Amino acid sequence: MKNEPIEKYWSRFPDTYDKNQEYVVGKELLDDMRKELNDLPELGETIEFGCGTGYFTEAITQKYKNIVATDVSEDLLKIAKKRLSKYPEITIQKENCMDTSFPSEKFDSVFMANLIHVIENPFSALQECYRILNPHFS
Repeated sequence: MKNEPIEKYWSRFPDTYDKNQEYVVGKELLDDMRKELNDLPELGETIEFGCGTGYFTEAITQKYKNIVATDVSEDLLKIAKKRLSKYPEITIQKENCMDTSFPSEKFDSVFMANLIHVIENPFSALQECYRILNPHFS
């Protein structure tokens, strides 16, 4: 399977993922980002690519109608499922953001945090975003 090396890489971090984010990005900046996310307008039907442990998913829980939080790592998704278990409007699913199983024009918003710069082919991910976004959402 083509996603196995990617999943293997990211599955090394379930216990340290949030701490690694704090180290790389900085705790103060992460806190500021979470505050800024609270100022977003309604996001409608949302998909999140690269949800990791659900750190940012949790920050936008009031901003969407429903969300599908995705990642390539089953190990990270296990942490996200535990963290986000109190939010019934969140579906957690294994997906590769460069080639998803979703139909075209399904989502109103795509959310990514700290992802585009760490994936193999950002252009493919952006093409996939364009394909699955509803062009009529406002």
